[in-house]
Amino acid sequence: MVVYVAFTIVLAAIVGFAFFTSYQRKVEARLQLLRESRETFRSLYRYNSDAIATYDLEGRILQGNVASLSLFGIEAEELVGQPFSSYIVPTAVHEAERYFSQAVAGVTTEFESTFLAKDGHKVEVLARFSPIIVDGKVTGIHGVARDLTEKRRMEREAAKQAERIRALYLVGASTGKAPDEQILDTLRFGVLALGISRGYLTKIADNTVTITHHKNGGEEFKPGRQVPLEKTLSRFSFGAKGVLAVDDLGIEPWISDPSQQINAWRSYIGCGIEVNGMPYGTLVFLGTESRTEPWTETDKDFVHLMSGLVGSAIERSQHYHKLDRMAFYDTLTDLPNRIFLNDRITHALSVAKRHEHSVALHYLDLDEFKPVNDTLGHTAGDTVLRQVAERLGKVVRETDTLARIGGGVA
Repeated sequence: MVVYVAFTIVLAAIVGFAFFTSYQRKVEARLQLLRESRETFRSLYRYNSDAIATYDLEGRILQGNVASLSLFGIEAEELVGQPFSSYIVPTAVHEAERYFSQAVAGVTTEFESTFLAKDGHKVEVLARFSPIIVDGKVTGIHGVARDLTEKRRMEREAAKQAERIRALYLVGASTGKAPDEQILDTLRFGVLALGISRGYLTKIADNTVTITHHKNGGEEFKPGRQVPLEKTLSRFSFGAKGVLAVDDLGIEPWISDPSQQINAWRSYIGCGIEVNGMPYGTLVFLGTESRTEPWTETDKDFVHLMSGLVGSAIERSQHYHKLDRMAFYDTLTDLPNRIFLNDRITHALSVAKRHEHSVALHYLDLDEFKPVNDTLGHTAGDTVLRQVAERLGKVVRETDTLARIGGGVA
């Protein structure tokens, strides 16, 4: 009997120990799970890419994560104890306090606002206040803020670019305007849209830059002015080199650039222009002050679009010029033809009648020209005609008209 009782006691002890051990393991497992969950939450809180802070019911900051410190540019001790309103721009404080009051009442709120960093710069955010509820009561507030500054900046840039492109399209779609007028309109619009002082167009040939058009330029931008290519910033964008944009020409390496020895400008943006698939020149805009806001990619894209419009206008001008030459000039000698001469004669007679003076008309024929063609060939005859036209052109006055009509020269 004694042995049985002892055995029962031992068995009970073993069973109890096993139960206790199993229970202890379960408790430890739950505690481990709780610790892991706590660490996971802490990591999620502390290292979240969004700024997160905890507030008491009066709106004072109790703690903030790494992102919140980075957002405001402050240390942890500077954040704790401060009212959340101290980091919001004054004009947005009332609205934020209203949303905070709703969170204190147990309602999660979300709104856009503008925060104020320690250094004074503004941060556009999407903010959310969520109540912390313990035993059915709100004991504090969680605040989360997502930085929207870059997103909003890009949205504004896109809207600005769309408006500029629309206006540029209207410039390009203007009907009845000569190419030169359209180029000047583009320069005027570029100066206005970019908020800059000067705009001009160049033609580049034989390493020489020639100014052809300008807006708001003085003598230094007078059409026809020529500058060696190596002494201009156009060398960086001429051809297929893209857009060159410089916010401040007053710092290195630009202040030492040879271009600054000619024109001491402070900001620059320029783009190469192609005409009929070949490099033609550059479209350039200059400022007398350095840029307070740096040139953006949308600014570069916009200048590139303008260069395309200007290139098209130049192509159209060359096309018109070619048609004009074909209509009013002799293709062999490049002298005015019969149509051009008749117009000049009609005009000269009208002026002579009004002012009661005479007009002289000389007709020249080349004797023995046919034998030249017959014996030496038409190529030699063409050379003779070109030589005659060139020599006569050297002896007539600028106000005279030398033309070829039919097979001769008049």
